[in-house]
Amino acid sequence: MKLALGTVQFGQDYGVSNTQGRTGKEDVRAILSLAESSGVRMIDTAPAYGESEKVLGGALPPDTPFRIVTKTPAFTGASPTENAVLEAFGRSLERLGRASVYGLLVHLADDLLGPSGDLLWSVMTRLAEEGKVEKIGISAYTPDQVRMALDRYPIQMVQVPLNLLDQRLIHSGTLALLRNRGIEVHARSALLQGLLTMDPNALPSGFNSAAGPIRAAHRAAAEVGLDIVTLATRFVCSIPEVDCVVAGVTTRDELAGLVAACRGSLPQDLNTAALAIENEAVITPSQWPPDASEKWRFDFPEKQD
Repeated sequence: MKLALGTVQFGQDYGVSNTQGRTGKEDVRAILSLAESSGVRMIDTAPAYGESEKVLGGALPPDTPFRIVTKTPAFTGASPTENAVLEAFGRSLERLGRASVYGLLVHLADDLLGPSGDLLWSVMTRLAEEGKVEKIGISAYTPDQVRMALDRYPIQMVQVPLNLLDQRLIHSGTLALLRNRGIEVHARSALLQGLLTMDPNALPSGFNSAAGPIRAAHRAAAEVGLDIVTLATRFVCSIPEVDCVVAGVTTRDELAGLVAACRGSLPQDLNTAALAIENEAVITPSQWPPDASEKWRFDFPEKQD
């Protein structure tokens, strides 16, 4: 099962199409129970996801079968000390109620690619050597960020956006490069923060350029007898170089739909490459109109010293 459970909705309101708000504790337990019984084995979280780590720590038993991936805080141009990085990770472990996690990613690529990159990587390497982390890596947004990180550090895991509209990692050859180097790939944004699922004729203000690409994706789904959520999820799950598809849900039923989608196969005659676009105003949430972009931004803490 390639599906991995994203948990940002467990800690805060998130997603341009999310009308449910933050997921309640009972729904969290129902989602985790279904995830476990469905063969989902990876959970993605971060300190920036509001109360997500704390919610998971309270909901998961000590013998949970899930592997947990968390991230560093955003240092956003500050110069963190070794102690600041270690203390931030220690707080994550405390909130999660764990002695170790499967993965630790630098949440903001610019933190690893900037002046403090060597310090960050050194601390993460130390944590791995101490057995507190199994794999270390980076959360990135573009092929250039991934390649720059690979040039500088022995990356073991990456998390990157990938969906029907945003296929830059495929067409640039970056996914193939990651596979050749044996790096674990976690793909996120299969539904483009929910934008792909919205009615192309009733998009929020400022999304005029998204209407055509979304309409084309919906048309492609209808032509092969699938709904857009199933097509979009199945597309990313079908990519050989992708090890996990990180998807967040607010209800048990949403997770059930994604599990079913991930287990199916794409029609062989479907030309998904024709749906790819390069317009960053559509495929990059940080370029979205202010009202919409607020729905994907995380509650990053203050800069760490």
